[in-house]
Amino acid sequence: MTVIVPLYDVQAAADAWHHVRAPGGYEWWHLAAGDVRGDWVVSAHFFAGFPLDVNYAARYSAYRRRPTRRRPPMPDEFSRCCVKASRAGKVVFNACPAGALVAEGNLIRAGDCSLERAAGEWRLKCGDQISIAAPPGLGRAAGQVVGSAFDGLASVSHCFSTAPPPPGRRMRMTLFELGRILVCDEQGGITEWSENGVRTLTDEIVSPGNPRGSPGYPELIRLAGFVLKARLVMARSARFAELVYGCAGATALVQVFDPPAFNAA
Repeated sequence: MTVIVPLYDVQAAADAWHHVRAPGGYEWWHLAAGDVRGDWVVSAHFFAGFPLDVNYAARYSAYRRRPTRRRPPMPDEFSRCCVKASRAGKVVFNACPAGALVAEGNLIRAGDCSLERAAGEWRLKCGDQISIAAPPGLGRAAGQVVGSAFDGLASVSHCFSTAPPPPGRRMRMTLFELGRILVCDEQGGITEWSENGVRTLTDEIVSPGNPRGSPGYPELIRLAGFVLKARLVMARSARFAELVYGCAGATALVQVFDPPAFNAA
């Protein structure tokens, strides 16, 4: 008798944990929050399988070459959680607990950091240092960060796949203004939230090519009439960079996937 093992939980709700069981697969929740008045930026990543981990990619490549000789690398072996907060261009909170993610009902946890879907909102908590409540998708967020009140905007996103993402440079950008948030996804689609509701915008990110020896990310990004300058590198690895950009009246959190591809030939 043939037994078919699902590669993920097909009964799970859209933004719930799908427990991906495919070699090379992953699941990712990300909360990006910004408070322009307080000059705060918060970024929380929860990965069940971090697809940009070079060791995960190497194990998966070796498994694909010799599937009967290599043990398949599973997502829960390469979990990653990282929560960071910056204020006025400086990182003031950084927690990256080790170990696999744990699912407890609607709560996803790693160490003291958790992301929970409850009462129609997402709740990010890291010990007694960070507590933020945000709606699904885009909208207003409130709470406290490192002893200070937080009153801003947030984007909560979720995705999963049974295969690694394709290689190549991609960007995701979340821009915060007073009363408005813009999210530009990896395909260049832009979604806006304001008090008037949610709508799709037509715009373009322009990132100048960097010369040889540059840090591997654009120094300037233009979006929706703003020219934003890189202010802070929140995280950097071989295949991933996260930065805070800013200008008068706006702050942006930017993820750059496969950042070395930014360097001009």
